[in-house]
Amino acid sequence: MSLQQGPAAPNTAAGSANLKPGYPASELIKALIERYWRDFSRYRRNVHISQTVLQGWHYIYEAILSHMDSVATASMEPQWDSFIKLTSAITHFEEYLLNLDVHLNINGVPSLPVKDEISVTITFTTNWVNNRRKFIDAGEALNAYHYTNLFSNPRAFRSQAELAVRQDDLQVLQDLNGSIASHELQDRDISGGQPTDNFVSNVKKKVQNICSTAISLRNDEHDRMGRIISALMAIYIPFIGHEPNAPTAHINSRNVWSAAQTFAFETEQYSSSNSNLTLDQFEEKWITYRHVLMMQLGSEYIIQIDTLMKLAARVRWQYIGRTLSVVRMWQVLAECLNSGTVSQASIMARGQLLQRYVVIFDVFVFESAFNEAMTRLLDDTVSEFNRAAIDVDFFSDPSSLDAVLAARGAAYTSIVGRIGIEIKKHPLGVQKWDNLLDGFTKGAEDDAEHVRQLRQFAAANSQFIALSWSSTPQFEKN
Repeated sequence: MSLQQGPAAPNTAAGSANLKPGYPASELIKALIERYWRDFSRYRRNVHISQTVLQGWHYIYEAILSHMDSVATASMEPQWDSFIKLTSAITHFEEYLLNLDVHLNINGVPSLPVKDEISVTITFTTNWVNNRRKFIDAGEALNAYHYTNLFSNPRAFRSQAELAVRQDDLQVLQDLNGSIASHELQDRDISGGQPTDNFVSNVKKKVQNICSTAISLRNDEHDRMGRIISALMAIYIPFIGHEPNAPTAHINSRNVWSAAQTFAFETEQYSSSNSNLTLDQFEEKWITYRHVLMMQLGSEYIIQIDTLMKLAARVRWQYIGRTLSVVRMWQVLAECLNSGTVSQASIMARGQLLQRYVVIFDVFVFESAFNEAMTRLLDDTVSEFNRAAIDVDFFSDPSSLDAVLAARGAAYTSIVGRIGIEIKKHPLGVQKWDNLLDGFTKGAEDDAEHVRQLRQFAAANSQFIALSWSSTPQFEKN
């Protein structure tokens, strides 16, 4: 098989990820890996797992090139074994890299939440869990047969990824334990507390016990570890939310700290490998604690927005800015409904529990009924998030890109307008609406920048994207 000069390499940060020059059929893979390398190098969380996944891609890329070399340089006997292995790997590897969706705007911030509104810090912990899961899935996917079959000695991608996740987790555990242990908050700072309560001291001791127990978990118990860390972040919320100049504030109350102490005890139970507390049971404990944090326990108007946040984690880059701002609008609407500060004309009639949401979603629960317009609005928001998770493929059908972007943009704008009508029925919502709208505008600008970057990437690599549609790789050496 003779070698011919291939097209020029794409305009990327050559050598930035230390990748060897390849063949035209491997150039899209090379360009995608280098693109992710530039993002990963700026991460402040998931540092070890992202670098381990990147290293796994490097190994797979070089293995593909090795088989390509065997095919391209064969003189007499065709190298069918190498040909079959590389054709299977290239197809799956391109699809894997094109569909990977890890957001720099989430990974570019530290792992610990900072002082903010309670709903924002709760969203922070949810995003942390979801984003961490993406990297675990990305690492586990490398154990598929079409990748491991490339190597004569199978690589231990799974164990390497589990070890990297553990390294990241232990760093977060250390930071949480240190931040809580050294926090200046004392038992006497709790509003309405009794002399024998000792809530702050007890919580700090429980956190130390939880961290000590969690360290002993096996590397493959990463799901339990992730849930424990997110629970510790939730326990950290009353510490960072403390209002020293407002001693009677809800976050300083005995009610919150009693709930924090109880949840710390439950987390300690769950942290043990021998615990009889299941994940579902522990989730129920978290929901109860979260209700107290959000002043939702026993309230007439309660919205759980966990499902919206989970859907938001799946949305593609082109919509992530607007999606997160819409979730924030729903959070504020939940606060408005919970506060009860609504004009008499706007009070929604109570009705039967909307059981269909309890069935469809695992933790999306309504404890009061909406009117028909509000129900439709929620349905449409969920549907739009689902569409934004699958719409727009820059590489399979570029001709329809502008139309799809315009349709999704119009749908988001329409939903925001309808949410605004509901929010502005409440005095609290009127106060916050302008900032919410500014957030949506900023999100739209961020999304437009993502589109610009992806267009630029697609244009710079168009010839290699076109080659990726071919069922037979091309082996002319660059």
